[in-house]
Amino acid sequence: MFIKFSCGCVGLNDGIDRSIVIHACDLNGEDCWEPLGLHRRDMTDKTYTPLPAVEVEALLGELGHLLYDGYKFRKIKSLLSPA
Repeated sequence: MFIKFSCGCVGLNDGIDRSIVIHACDLNGEDCWEPLGLHRRDMTDKTYTPLPAVEVEALLGELGHLLYDGYKFRKIKSLLSPA
């Protein structure tokens, strides 16, 4: 289940001691061109709520596009590499 932490981060709770943060709230500044990623963080001091379905769909769409773009890049790189 995707969750939103009280600080604004979005991620998954692993049920142990550290969560997996997918959208870190502290990476939303002007210096960060892509705030999505995978980060393990201690979020035990934060409360969280389930992420609304509409936000889950948007997040899955963004992650899907990033994965597909990476695949396309590797395919182009492979085509341009000498045999």
